[in-house]
Amino acid sequence: MESMDRNQAFEFLGLPEDASHDDIMSRVDARRRQLELRLQAASTPDQRRLLERALTELDEIRALALLDPRDPAAGLPGGATIILKSGMLIADRYVIKERLGTGERGAVFRALDLTWGKDVALKVLLPEVLLVPGTMDRLAAMLHRILGFSHPGLCSTYSLGRSDGITFIANELVEGETLRQCYERVCARDLNVTGLDADAIEAVIKPVCAALTYASDRIPHLNLNPENVMITADGSVKVTDFGLDEVIAVIPRGRSRAMTEQRRFRAPEQIRRARNLTLGQDPIDGRADQYAIAALVYFLATGDAPVSDAADLANRRRDLPAPMTAAVRRALAAAPETRFDSMTAFATALFAAPRRWARGLYIAASLVAVAAIAALAFWANSPSTFDRSVSQLIHWGDVDAGRQQAVGLQQRTDALKGRLQAAERDLRQRLRDAQVEVQMREQTVNSRHDSAAALTRARATRDMLTDLESLAVPQIFNSSDILNAYNLLGLAQEHITAGRYRDATIALSNAETTMTTHLADWHAAETWARRRYGLEGDLPTPGGVVKDDNGDRSRQLWDASMAERRQFALSLDRSMVLIPSGSFVMGDLSGDGSRAELPPHRVTITAFKLGRAPVTRAEFAACVAAGACRADTVATGTADASPSLPMTGVNWFDAQEYVSWLRARTGEDYRLPSEAEWEYAARAGVASAYPWGSDIGRNRASCSNCGSAWDRSGPAPVASFAANAFGLYDVVGNVWQWTSDCWYRDYGTAPADGSAREEFGCPRRVLRGGSWDNDAWMARLSYRGGAPATLRQDINGFRIAKSVQ
Repeated sequence: MESMDRNQAFEFLGLPEDASHDDIMSRVDARRRQLELRLQAASTPDQRRLLERALTELDEIRALALLDPRDPAAGLPGGATIILKSGMLIADRYVIKERLGTGERGAVFRALDLTWGKDVALKVLLPEVLLVPGTMDRLAAMLHRILGFSHPGLCSTYSLGRSDGITFIANELVEGETLRQCYERVCARDLNVTGLDADAIEAVIKPVCAALTYASDRIPHLNLNPENVMITADGSVKVTDFGLDEVIAVIPRGRSRAMTEQRRFRAPEQIRRARNLTLGQDPIDGRADQYAIAALVYFLATGDAPVSDAADLANRRRDLPAPMTAAVRRALAAAPETRFDSMTAFATALFAAPRRWARGLYIAASLVAVAAIAALAFWANSPSTFDRSVSQLIHWGDVDAGRQQAVGLQQRTDALKGRLQAAERDLRQRLRDAQVEVQMREQTVNSRHDSAAALTRARATRDMLTDLESLAVPQIFNSSDILNAYNLLGLAQEHITAGRYRDATIALSNAETTMTTHLADWHAAETWARRRYGLEGDLPTPGGVVKDDNGDRSRQLWDASMAERRQFALSLDRSMVLIPSGSFVMGDLSGDGSRAELPPHRVTITAFKLGRAPVTRAEFAACVAAGACRADTVATGTADASPSLPMTGVNWFDAQEYVSWLRARTGEDYRLPSEAEWEYAARAGVASAYPWGSDIGRNRASCSNCGSAWDRSGPAPVASFAANAFGLYDVVGNVWQWTSDCWYRDYGTAPADGSAREEFGCPRRVLRGGSWDNDAWMARLSYRGGAPATLRQDINGFRIAKSVQ
């Protein structure tokens, strides 16, 4: 067929370009039935080839006609398209979240199972693969046989379903990497690695053999390849995609490189049958799986799949045990009867050679599975690599993420330690300089008219610094808490070196909390001392310098200052509401929302505290007065400067300055909430659009059509309306509230733990809640707004959150 565009595809089908999905499928199915009837009646090979080609062309025509030019679902074989989008609901149960991959029979999607409240892998089958007579019956029978499987090495299958023309299989979602991805990761890390050693191969293949031995009494796999063997996050090996090759034919179509590779793991008898479309005739048994496992061994040893049954692994890897290469050679035989009688016999022969590492490291089968990752990463140089702790070598993604978290935390705590030590050095140097200056000015007190005033200030500075040294050094810089924090830094380094990243993170988090608190104490102490000695202006305040010899007065004032600081922290904490741990379905639950609110997904939230109301102007003014927030950050758009109004006209960075000031002043983890935390707290257990129901009502909030006195005229004073069930005010309307999340167009990559989605240099941030100048639809609890992080508007404010230990 010559190259055809979408317009020509509609002309071929005799349909207008705006034809519906159902009209296209109906016309294609009618054409397909005609061609299949003619194919069954074909009397010569030439007629058969022409009709098979016509069927393939019909697939391509169907794909072009169904293709959405605004949102192409590229990547399916031969250009075929399954039009499923994020947020679509399948069978009133599964919410599509993202596409995970494609294959010859369709595509696999991550979907939220609303019945079970967890993600599953939804395999959606291409319509044409079900058109071979009897396919659905064979598929249902096959799934009935494997639904009872219960083996740690097998991916569970939950159900077969059909809805609105879409046929799907719901499977366990296996988080991890495919065997091919793991192998390629090793090669990317070590260019000298061209294949795994016998130890590593056994660690991977043995669980596969065990899983297929368990299943062999019911059904062979018949589709085993590096994409269908998964290495999970905990180091286990799981076999997926069971039995489809036995019941679903693959209609001939254009072949991608990946699919050609997958076919090289199939036994010759499978290839012959697929070419003839003779499903159900001359059944293929588990000996085909022996071929596939031998091909997997060949792949792990060489990086290639065998090109034919003549491939001899011994010629490529002379270092492998002879029993292993002999077993592979026999299992790769073209004739099934030449292979082993059973999977057990094959596994016994494959692993007959004594292992070098039979010291006990891999005794338990679970440790064998875990060791797959260890072997993939560290097989190459000597047996001594296996003496290392297995816990250091598992969790490809988790180890990298854990190490990054620990190292990042280590860098922050090292910086805090440096700041504390620099502050102590600076204090001592300033005291020495002040003492020298007093001596010099005492010698020249009458040499010029301003010497008396300068001497007074120099003495006040010296006395202030003396007080600071006597009080701050033992209580801040050399306190038992801070010395313990420094010891934790050393301990954390040992944990990082040994690969114990979780332990390192715990130690570093404790050290960070202590050092942050003491650094805040130091800033508070210096502020107190300057006020104590009247040194906030150019000259000491008359009568402000009160120096007593025994320091009792200074200590009393010091204690009073620290008490004031702690009182501020206590008062601030009392303005917060404790949000309990729990889980909820986040996103649009009514079907009235935007794409940004999809797909609905379950999120688990850890307990935290959230501001009872948005930050007020009076509260923000205190930060400005302390010099920690921008003085030119002011509310705009309204002349009312009431301190109880929410602070507006702030951008995301202004909000970050405010919470940084709170952290420095209190030593506690104040921050902006994630948008998941915000919605969880705003909902307070309800699934409706608003805390009180599905309609906005009247005079329940401030928005452009909320029926309140402040609609479209400006923000209302905080807490002007009733609180939600958690005791939070202004979660609907009044002012938009910045969250810590980077803006993403939907929830396709949203984490399930309620944490914020971040990226370096994020230009846009998420706002929630709506405002006095926006429609009530935008004030729904699920609505997501996004704006440049630098934007200041009179409708934008924020509320604070605090982590709970």
